[in-house]
Amino acid sequence: MAVGLAFQNDGFSFLGLLVLGWLLAAWVRTRLSVAGFPAIASFNRAISDRGGKVRTLRAGRPVRVSITLRQNGWLSWPLVRMEDRIPTDGVWHESPKQS
Repeated sequence: MAVGLAFQNDGFSFLGLLVLGWLLAAWVRTRLSVAGFPAIASFNRAISDRGGKVRTLRAGRPVRVSITLRQNGWLSWPLVRMEDRIPTDGVWHESPKQS
């Protein structure tokens, strides 16, 4: 938009206003969907290790975290499904001993 105003080019000014309007519309849509989000979706988190589900976390023990974001309603399917896994070539570093 500034380039269009500086060089008095209507095409650049229109393009700048179009991009600005698109960003504003995306921001408004995001604000409205976040405000109404708890009513339309739910989270499910599961923490497990080799032995199964874990109720308490302990330092130094590897765990697997699964998160599912599901839409509420009669036609429900997972919107997002994520798993946090440790890379196979990852190296575990011991935390320093505290005294």
